Amino acid sequence: MNDAFRGDPSVAVVPVDGFVTMVRFDGQSPVVWWGAGPNDTERLAIEGRRIAVWSSPEECLRTVLDRGWSLAADDDGVDSTEVTELDFEPAQAWLRGSSSFLDPDAGLNMWNFAIDVSASLRMLFRQRGQVANRCHDKLTAANIPWAWGLESYVPRWTPAELRVLRRVLGEAVHVIRSGLSKPH
Repeated sequence: MNDAFRGDPSVAVVPVDGFVTMVRFDGQSPVVWWGAGPNDTERLAIEGRRIAVWSSPEECLRTVLDRGWSLAADDDGVDSTEVTELDFEPAQAWLRGSSSFLDPDAGLNMWNFAIDVSASLRMLFRQRGQVANRCHDKLTAANIPWAWGLESYVPRWTPAELRVLRRVLGEAVHVIRSGLSKPH
């Protein structure tokens, strides 16, 4: 089943080891298998040309165990059956204008997840550039300020950065929506 992400993306592939992950997105909560791919990248399980999606964490875990896919280890080195949750709804609310504040956690997680979706499906995702890189760094610093030697960090955005954030996160929504949609 695992072809190490080589060859035709229509062939089912899975991460080397992964986590059952619930994604709160577009008012729904699909469940995906997400984890380590080749070369220290993260990937999602794909079947056909779409992200493999389950309706519940239990259904996903049952499939994972039935197919013999490897569970990622927790901090103690034990295979983890815990469900990872990613909530992109606050970032989507900001994009819709129903929130004046971009939640840095939701924004960064949605951006990074879109990177993984686009890499898994070999889709285009224009998410880099000088201003975009600065925005990504600010979101990262807000989430893990100690990596920058800070106790806390609240991003202050320039008008140019806000335009780029809206563009990149808008494209992230498109990438994720495309990846999670059912084939027609």
